[in-house]
Amino acid sequence: MNDVDYDVVTIGNNEGITLSHKDLFHLYDDAAFNVVCTNLYNEKGEANPSWCKRRQILLSKHGVKVGVLGLTAPFNDYYELLGWHISPPLEELANIIKELQEQVDVIVLLSHLGLSVDQLIARQFPEVDVIIGGHTHHLLRQGEYIGNTLLTAAGKLCEFVGEVHLEWDHEQQKLMKKEAFTTNITHLEHDAGTEQTLNQLYIEAEKRLGKVITHIERPLSVNWFENTFIIQELTNTLITWTKADCAMLNAGLLLDSLPKGAITYGDIHRICPIRLTRASFHLRGVNLWRLFVYH
Repeated sequence: MNDVDYDVVTIGNNEGITLSHKDLFHLYDDAAFNVVCTNLYNEKGEANPSWCKRRQILLSKHGVKVGVLGLTAPFNDYYELLGWHISPPLEELANIIKELQEQVDVIVLLSHLGLSVDQLIARQFPEVDVIIGGHTHHLLRQGEYIGNTLLTAAGKLCEFVGEVHLEWDHEQQKLMKKEAFTTNITHLEHDAGTEQTLNQLYIEAEKRLGKVITHIERPLSVNWFENTFIIQELTNTLITWTKADCAMLNAGLLLDSLPKGAITYGDIHRICPIRLTRASFHLRGVNLWRLFVYH
């Protein structure tokens, strides 16, 4: 991200709920750009990370002040397990918008909330001039106008790049025009420098994931429709962790079997590439019976 030369970013749920508290706390320590997340709070009795700002004010070369806010999705069932709290986005916006409006000429919101919430914000907060949206990976080819607000989004997987044009009248001290465009770049050749960086990171990842963590004397097979040894052992471990009376796992939890011999971190990541969160709850026997009968 430093190589891409961003000015301001916000966080999404991917890094927010898949990293440990320590890893997220230090994720942007070396960032050469600003990170704004207006509704992220540290629940561990510590100050927020030094990189996390509630707002950022950018100054154009002609003196126009652009205030940038960042809001991320409030998945607190997960965030609070990791020692964070995400305040309600609309409440947080209501608390900060008037104050920011007095300090800047233009307000831009970096939203990781999804299109429907972006549309709601545009209706309720006309003070926001531009919303740059994410989370739901939507594509607004020429933006979407709701009242005073321009909503923008450039899809996913870098298939499109987006740009926003703002026209400011210095005599009237007023934003006169705003437009958004997206350009399909899938037909363009890959950038050589980026390819080289990705290859270097891939080699580094292969080295780290290639560390042998154990040896097994026989293959451990995975079958989504049968009870296998490895799934049974994982279920037993889950019971030990939670001290529950019984436990269950999704059939598709593991994607592949493990071969006999040396097992590496890469093997584990290959067969289970997602972060898992254990949960325990009380369930009446009749409901447990219904669960098995009807499913």
